[in-house]
Amino acid sequence: MTAASGKTKILRVAINGFGRIGRALFRICLQDPAIEIVAIDDCYLTLKEIAYLCKYDSIYGVLQQSVELIENQLFVSGKPIEILQVGDLTNLPFADGLDIDVLVDASGDTSNLDAKLEFLKHCPFRTAFTNYPANRRSQTYIYGTQERSALIIGKIVFLGTCDANAVLPIYKQLATAYTIKSASIVTLHPYLSNQNLLDGKSPSRDLELGRASQNNLIPKTTSLEDIMREYFPNSKDRIAAMSFRVPTNAVANANLHLVFEEAVSKQLLQSTLAEWCDTIWAGIGLYSQERCVSIDHLASPYSFIIDHHWIDTAGSQARISLWYDTEWGYSSRVYDFLKDVAKLT
Repeated sequence: MTAASGKTKILRVAINGFGRIGRALFRICLQDPAIEIVAIDDCYLTLKEIAYLCKYDSIYGVLQQSVELIENQLFVSGKPIEILQVGDLTNLPFADGLDIDVLVDASGDTSNLDAKLEFLKHCPFRTAFTNYPANRRSQTYIYGTQERSALIIGKIVFLGTCDANAVLPIYKQLATAYTIKSASIVTLHPYLSNQNLLDGKSPSRDLELGRASQNNLIPKTTSLEDIMREYFPNSKDRIAAMSFRVPTNAVANANLHLVFEEAVSKQLLQSTLAEWCDTIWAGIGLYSQERCVSIDHLASPYSFIIDHHWIDTAGSQARISLWYDTEWGYSSRVYDFLKDVAKLT
């Protein structure tokens, strides 16, 4: 509340990068009158494409609010949003003319990161990056692994990846309750827009990722392994992870194979995980006893949904299976960050 008027302060937000995460976050924020998206920057899309993709989405459906493009402004339900096509954070006008409280960088671009961070350090607003560059552990916040009070430290925060937000809270809490001798994790991740419809050039060092995305299970390395080893340095030699890109367009699955120092019963593990979802993971984790497949968790706001039916143990070994909407679930944590920042302003 503002002291002078007694009215709720509106958090003014700009989004840099209007891809899958930027657009999901945009839709989530539209549901909250206490958050106002005042600017969108994307140098890869035309103005018409930004307006079109704002309205129509092949996964999450048609936006119910009216969308109109007038010159370089997007009007959603009559409210204006400035559209920019700059791209480079250091050239955005937010430090000068456009008044914002938070900049969300959803571009995924980590090039020239040091220069960007130096520029942002002197800006009068907070910045959240929707990624996890190497060696940024001290500036990273992943919900479910740290106290929320940690968010007040510094003006710049990295919010990790969808995989990290799904897996790290579970691993951290289990490592607190039990001694984990080793962990092997396999994620099944929907294909992304930088993949090919037909065999061609790979977008990464994994040559397999250049193969046709629609009819292959494609093995690849995953940043989840690097993040976990950086987050848990004492266990880095006992953590392994890999991923498969699968021919679906939404909702991922992660299978955790853990070896504990002592035997753990299936029933105890199930009840413990269910209790944690109701307490320490409330709002970010769900324990589900429903018989579901991936599409049933579309647009779920949770970082992870633990599947009761696919938890199992064999002596000191345990398997835990969890679902997560890689876009909506992760964007919901970015939205949580915005709400937490609003409490500080």
